Amino acid sequence: MLKKLVIDISKIVNGTVIAQLLPLIALPFFARLYSPEAFANFALFFASSAIGSIILSLRTETGIISSTSEEELAQNTLLALIFTAVLFVFAALGVFALQLFFQLPNFVFPALFTSFLLALFNIHQNVLVWHESFGEASKLIIIKSVLVVTLTLLFSFEYNGQVWGFALANLLITAAVMKPLLKISRNTKASSVKTSLIKNKNNIFYLAPHTLYNNFILQGPIYILSIYFPATQVGQYSMANRLIAAPISFISSACNKVLFKKFSTLEHQKNTKTQQFLMKKLTLSLFFLLGLFFSILYLFGESLITYILGPNWLSTYPIIVALLPWLLLRSIAGAFAFITILKEKQKNALLFELVYGFVSLSILYTQSQYNNLLHTVSAFAITGAIFVSIQLAWYFSLLRHTNET
Repeated sequence: MLKKLVIDISKIVNGTVIAQLLPLIALPFFARLYSPEAFANFALFFASSAIGSIILSLRTETGIISSTSEEELAQNTLLALIFTAVLFVFAALGVFALQLFFQLPNFVFPALFTSFLLALFNIHQNVLVWHESFGEASKLIIIKSVLVVTLTLLFSFEYNGQVWGFALANLLITAAVMKPLLKISRNTKASSVKTSLIKNKNNIFYLAPHTLYNNFILQGPIYILSIYFPATQVGQYSMANRLIAAPISFISSACNKVLFKKFSTLEHQKNTKTQQFLMKKLTLSLFFLLGLFFSILYLFGESLITYILGPNWLSTYPIIVALLPWLLLRSIAGAFAFITILKEKQKNALLFELVYGFVSLSILYTQSQYNNLLHTVSAFAITGAIFVSIQLAWYFSLLRHTNET
């Protein structure tokens, strides 16, 4: 079982790794074609898109993975599509109304549209995971990465070329997956959406705010830092995220999808002993692999950054070192975040994230006013590492408690 699970994870993770390697390979070109200020602007756009995609779907797509039949799959897919489409229309009207009275940043409209595309693509990814079409999911991730890199290079004559490249790549890949999504959703009646909505209410009321807050903790610092530090330094922080945080988050997300599917099956079988076994083995494996990667980065990162990106980006290295402990623990915890759904602890998870987010972002905000960028990021990362350690221990305790009872 463990061997098959590792193979399934590897099918998506391998595609994710390849998809992340392509932008990393292209980074030397991006670093020379775009200024740190342009990287800072793209970071704000990307953060807004990632956060917006959660708001538009309200995590209704999570119900797709835990579906127990083709009929329920169709119901949950239709629910996710309707929620995403309706909320996108309301969000677009709201942003347009705000634009009439305030001068919004130029990335707001493309970020909103990209949020919509990301939400739709995530729905399709979950459908593929439910069907255990991990190879197909991996292929789509790679294709999207190729499109992002290609279009970003083509639009390099534009200051916001990275924004255009990312947005158009998501538009093309989402257009390609809409036909199968609509085909699945046509296999159910609109009246059945109410049933699906009732089943997914915990995801909407607890998991969606939890995920949104969790994502904001990861993406939120860019907003705070952009207020107190020059765009050049914000661009350096953005590059650090680009080099390690973004790839690791994608890998963590891929593990989460596959493990959620497997653990859901075990949950239906009341097989918590196997769940405990798998979680221990996979946690140790992730800790070893990510720890090895981070150790290499710590030892040789400075030379690599200078050689690959150029001396202008050398200030990125100490930021990466400051973020490493937090990212290591966060990546492992993120792979098992679904456990709160299986054990119906979404409310507790949300409360934990509220405390975690408030404390960590408050420290970031306070430090930004009195310290330099590196000290600010270090304080934020240490706080995050402490909270995520507690979070991971809680996930283990949920499995132990179920087994004991």
